[in-house]
Amino acid sequence: MERGKGTMGTRGRWIPAAALVVLPLLVPTPVKAYELSAGVSLGWLQAGTVSRLAVGPHAGISWPIQRDILFTVHDLCTILPPTQEDGPGVYSQTSVDIGYAWEDVNVSAGPSVAFYVVPACGITLCGRVGGMAVGGHAQSSAYVAGPLGVSVSANVNWIGGGSLVLPGYVSVVVVAGPVLRWSAKDIDPSEFNFVATVDDPGPGKVGGWQQARANLNFRRLTVPHTIKAWSCPITIKMPIRTEMMRLIDPGRAASLSEEIMEEVANVMDYHLPQGIFCKKFAT
Repeated sequence: MERGKGTMGTRGRWIPAAALVVLPLLVPTPVKAYELSAGVSLGWLQAGTVSRLAVGPHAGISWPIQRDILFTVHDLCTILPPTQEDGPGVYSQTSVDIGYAWEDVNVSAGPSVAFYVVPACGITLCGRVGGMAVGGHAQSSAYVAGPLGVSVSANVNWIGGGSLVLPGYVSVVVVAGPVLRWSAKDIDPSEFNFVATVDDPGPGKVGGWQQARANLNFRRLTVPHTIKAWSCPITIKMPIRTEMMRLIDPGRAASLSEEIMEEVANVMDYHLPQGIFCKKFAT
């Protein structure tokens, strides 16, 4: 059977499923630290019976919501270069993910929504389809040289709807490429300036005390609302020398304090009133 050519629109049944994408955006997320990532990917898009070359930029931002657990928003803009048979296409997808992070690797998955205008072929017809679709997204990134790494992304969406070209098809986009990341933290070792309050007397297993005072910044993001920010004053006391850790100089004390504060921040309840939050954080 010969395939016909034409231009077809589509209006898929996306409203009930779209709620699955919107609801996660209403979950309050603590913004204690965030990480930005961006890159360029190359791969393929399968929509209907014909696969197409896919290339384009991607970007993401993530925040920790618990220890090593991330809340992530990804955006992938895929360009389909023109061919001799068809013109160009655009496939833009945004996802809201939950992920897990190791030091140099992170993985995430979640619901997504896509806007697309792409050339496609069904069983009997070829044409251009466009619309909005919901589906799912999964991504893994491995950083092999500092902030430089490799990212692989897989995206599945239900496209076509009432289109005569694609009367209900699953589209698949798989791309991979280099990625860069930038991290920012609200808690930094430089905030803890330790000074001696009791001098180290010298020989012995333990000796001396030091302390640092700081104002730590916290924020809470509830998409699509604004960020709520506040700060908590805190005083940290630490020995200068212990039997197990030996000498703890001010630089080491600051690094230990940053690690401890991040651990505590990851398990705090960010819905608490500011005063109660600060009191619980300090204790």
